[in-house]
Parts: sequence; C-alpha cells; structure tokens
Amino acid sequence: MKRIKKVFTSSHQVFNLWAAQSQSDARQGGNRTRSFFEGVSCYSYGMHYELGRIVEYNGVKLAIINNTGYSHTTSKHMHQAYQSASMLMPVLSATTFDVFQALVENQDALINRFMCQLGRLSFWKDAKAMDEYDRKYVNAFNALAIKLGHSELVLKVNQGLIDVIQEHIQSRVLRQEELERIKLKGVKVVKFEKDIEKLLDAA
Repeated sequence: MKRIKKVFTSSHQVFNLWAAQSQSDARQGGNRTRSFFEGVSCYSYGMHYELGRIVEYNGVKLAIINNTGYSHTTSKHMHQAYQSASMLMPVLSATTFDVFQALVENQDALINRFMCQLGRLSFWKDAKAMDEYDRKYVNAFNALAIKLGHSELVLKVNQGLIDVIQEHIQSRVLRQEELERIKLKGVKVVKFEKDIEKLLDAA
C-alpha cells in the first residue's frame, strides 16, 4: 500500500492539498510547523488560529478564509489559502465562518469600497478600471449570493450614481493632466533660467 506524503516544504503545497481535500491532513515541515490542515480546516502556526474552512451551504461547496490575520506570515498564508481554494470553488474572506454573515461582510465591503472611491485623492489613476471593477466584483458577488440562496443581498447599483462617479472621474483626469502639463512647463522654465545663469557666470 502506497504511503501518503503528509510533510511538505512549502505552505502553498499544504493549502493546495487542503483545497483539493485529496487527503485527510498535511503539514509544512521544518524546525517549526507554520501551516497545516486537518479535514476541512487549515491553520496558521497552531490550532488557535483557524485560517480557512471548507463548508457546504445550500448544496454549494465553498471556502471561507479568516481575514483577521495579525502577522506578515499569517497574511501570506491567507493569500495562499485564498488562491488555492479559488481555483476549485467560490471563496469568501470574512471574520466569521458563518456563511450568511460572511456574505453580509462582503456586501458591506463592496458598498464601502464603491462609495469611498469618490474621496480617494489618487482616484484619477483608477478611472479606466471603474467599469471593470463594477462588472467583475459586484457581479461576481451577486452571482454567488444568488447561488447560495440569498438573492436579497444582491447589490443593485443605481445608474445615476455611476453617472455621477464617471463625471467625477473625468474631471479628476482632466485636472491631473493639466497639472502635469504645468509641472513639465515649470521644469523647462527652471532649466532655461539655470542655463542663462551659467552663461552669465561664464561671461
């Protein structure tokens, strides 16, 4: 009977096996066990921190990643677990493993991010990504909410709001372009004045 390998050098390997659920458990080897999983749950540095859990909800298999990481390495593990699971199933990032509450948290995060765009000083840089953001993330959330049986959480973005945001984006882009032109013009003027000073000194 072939022996199942359960110790790996990479945490990414451990999270890939966890997401696939191809064996009951595995861990990252070395001087200190940094990541491991047992059954549907994966952990970072110990049983005290459950990093992710695979659940079945209304007939849908999905993963929930604990987003309350408190160290650089744990944050890295969160990212790896999310990547591994997202290749095989829907994934939610939340502070709870309760599916409905996790959905509500994700809905709140999308609404907050969407509304806060208006106040971001660097928003002009993201102007071209706005439509893509709306389609990719909001629509993906809506599809998952419906799939999990919670159509009441579907986000319906008002077209009037989108129009206002797009108008704001355009004005910010035009303003930034104007500032860049003024800045470049100023650089040329300063350089010209310095060149004149050098000529006068030489004379």
